[in-house]
Amino acid sequence: MKQTKELLRTSFAPDLGAFQTLNVEGGHADYEHSELDPATGEALATFKDNEWDLRAEGLLGAFGPFSAAAIGAQFQNRDFSALGEGQNYLLPTTTKTAAAFLFADTPLSDQLHLHTGARVESVDIDGTPASGIATSRNFTP
Repeated sequence: MKQTKELLRTSFAPDLGAFQTLNVEGGHADYEHSELDPATGEALATFKDNEWDLRAEGLLGAFGPFSAAAIGAQFQNRDFSALGEGQNYLLPTTTKTAAAFLFADTPLSDQLHLHTGARVESVDIDGTPASGIATSRNFTP
């Protein structure tokens, strides 16, 4: 098994009215592992995964009825493949995901708060199944 992973995380605090902080996180991972024949040490199947992701989140302070809120976006791209015996049942795919989200806290009293949130996401998957016909699927989970 081998993996290379790079991560970046930063935060800005412009303190512009209700907009208090922007958090940005991103990363890249290149992963590979092989399943070996115990008798010969030969690689029977090799699995590869190369992906990157990015997330940005804006944190808001009190405004209107909210004591705090956040709004953000998240993106991911993943290329997966299997070689050797694995290629017979795990065929190569590219998966792209984009999402937007928000959540907020509304105090109803000193002891009771209403937490609300929403997320919408789009997933696109491209690959070639056992039929050999290139296929694309997209959905909103």
